[in-house]
Amino acid sequence: MSATIVIRFTDGYCHIWISKRGKLIHREEPLPLKAENSKEELIDRLKGLSSEYDVTDCVLLTSFRYCSSGLKTLPVTQLSDLETALPFELEKSLPLPINDYQITFDIVEKHKGQSTVLYCTILQRQINHYKSIINASGLELKSIRVGFFELYKAFLTKIKGSVQDFLFITKEDDKFCLAKITNGRLLSIRHIKNINQLTFELEEILGENTLPLYLVNCEGFDFESAKKERITITDEEIVRAVFSKKKPRIDFHSSYKEEQKIKYNYTLLLLLSLSIILYLSSYLIPYFLDVSALGRVNTELNKIKSEASDVLTMNRELQTLKERLREIEEIRGRAMVSVRALQVLTEKIPENTWLYNFKYNNQFFEIQGLSDSATDLIKPLEDDEMFRNVRFTSPIVTRNKKDRFRIRMELER
Repeated sequence: MSATIVIRFTDGYCHIWISKRGKLIHREEPLPLKAENSKEELIDRLKGLSSEYDVTDCVLLTSFRYCSSGLKTLPVTQLSDLETALPFELEKSLPLPINDYQITFDIVEKHKGQSTVLYCTILQRQINHYKSIINASGLELKSIRVGFFELYKAFLTKIKGSVQDFLFITKEDDKFCLAKITNGRLLSIRHIKNINQLTFELEEILGENTLPLYLVNCEGFDFESAKKERITITDEEIVRAVFSKKKPRIDFHSSYKEEQKIKYNYTLLLLLSLSIILYLSSYLIPYFLDVSALGRVNTELNKIKSEASDVLTMNRELQTLKERLREIEEIRGRAMVSVRALQVLTEKIPENTWLYNFKYNNQFFEIQGLSDSATDLIKPLEDDEMFRNVRFTSPIVTRNKKDRFRIRMELER
């Protein structure tokens, strides 16, 4: 955020301050306005400060002596109606034609179709004079305020709303400004030329009342009051008030309508942003909900897959065990077959026969031996239900009255 030059015209001097983020960072020596070439010197100073502090913006505080202000209650509430009705009402009381003045106002209250406004007028030629100085210095004029109201705002900030009903007096350009505040609202503002008139006004207002009386930056005046208090507002406090949003906001350069337009534009921008957010949310929220739901489904699926994987693993292990059991049963079966086959052979082969070789390969049996009559061996073996296709696999050889034989037989399944 760049710095801003704040210029205040008061008490015959021009006070120049430089502010950054509402904080006073530089204060120039006051420039006498009645000196020769004061305008040219002011322009030169502004140019120098603009270059030294890299400043482009300027806020100007005019003296209250050039202004006329007060409160008006008008039977309208619309801003456009107020802008039309207020000049018409003020034209009756202003000494010069209404077109010679620049008018600004701040809405104090709206109630039952009526608006109470704090208005302020200044001669247009005075505004043109200020603008010519700022334009010649190369600065951009951001705002033309009234020093009295900025001082009043700084005062309100200082007392922090501790008092709601009081009288406020300050002195500027050897003249007094008197304001009456009730329930925290400005009810009247008076420009008073001298001490005698001010004393008379105070006696009239106070009467039987005992309102607190605040003398703000008001030297050279005293008034007997039980609740009188002197308060000093510093330059830095005034600068902070300039950049605060506290009311009243009286500005001859940035009108109330323009401020409302800016607020309206901000509101539109905010509504547009909210619309975009809602539009995107209408897509993004379901999307993220779906993603979240999908994540939960995937988690459940992974859990089920894990459980199913465990089941499949157990099934595979069970199948492996079954296969091993089947192999064991087959081994046991083969062992039992060979034992039974030996038992059958023992029963079927006659006593005059001897076996010296026995072979079993899970499909057939083969026996070799000697017998008195090898041909008599085929019939008993074929008759047994355990064997089939019983036959000699080699010729019978007879030696020493003994037949050498080799018989193969298949197992019945």
